[in-house]
Amino acid sequence: MTPDEKFTNYRDASRGGWGTTSDGVSLEQIQIGAILRIADAMENIDKDLMAINTRLLETNNSIRKRQAGQKRTADLEKRIDRALGRCAYLRGELTKLKRGKV
Repeated sequence: MTPDEKFTNYRDASRGGWGTTSDGVSLEQIQIGAILRIADAMENIDKDLMAINTRLLETNNSIRKRQAGQKRTADLEKRIDRALGRCAYLRGELTKLKRGKV
C-alpha cells in the first residue's frame, strides 16, 4: 500500500449510510463489511451464552448441594428421633425395674 492510498475498513464502511462513497468503496465491499459485523455480533452472542451457561451450571450445582444437605439433615433428624425414642423406652424399662414390676 502506498502512502497515497487510504485504507478503508469494510466493517466501518458498512456502518455508514447507503449511497455512493467518495472513497471508492464498492457495494460488494460494504456487503462484506456487513457480514463481518454480523459475524462479530454472533461471536458476542456466543460469549454471552457461554457466560449464561456457566452461571446456570453453577446455580444447578448449588441447588444440588443444598438439596443433598437438606436430605442429610432430614436423615440425621430421623436418626436423632429414633435415638430419643430408644432413650425414652430404656428410661421406662429402668423405671419398671426400679419399681419391681418386671
